[in-house]
Amino acid sequence: MPDLMDYHLDASGLPEEFEAAMRNVYELVQETTGYTATRYLQLLNEYGGLEAARLLLQNDFFSDGLKVLCEKSCLNLSMERMILDRKWRPLFTRDQLQVAANRLHELEADELLRKIDGVSFEDGQPVVDY
Repeated sequence: MPDLMDYHLDASGLPEEFEAAMRNVYELVQETTGYTATRYLQLLNEYGGLEAARLLLQNDFFSDGLKVLCEKSCLNLSMERMILDRKWRPLFTRDQLQVAANRLHELEADELLRKIDGVSFEDGQPVVDY
């Protein structure tokens, strides 16, 4: 199974690299699961990768795509997992990163969270180092 770290980027700056990674997530999810994340792609095309991610991280938004990835045991391909990588953390606020970790925790992906550098647990809840 492919992993998010399997992509190769040509972009010169971090926001551009992030957009390429977001598009890669779309392709990997489609190839791996057969799920077409139409709304995700619309947001990418309309707002670009960084702003699309920020919109998707709004606290009241819990995507169908994330639920599909959970059902298919592919949360390692989620945008939430991707942005928790230390490389992308400077692009997000502490609160946005915490939303990503909390969503994965809600989907019982603590084993995945424990593998991410800079994510720890306090009283059973994930905490993201910023």
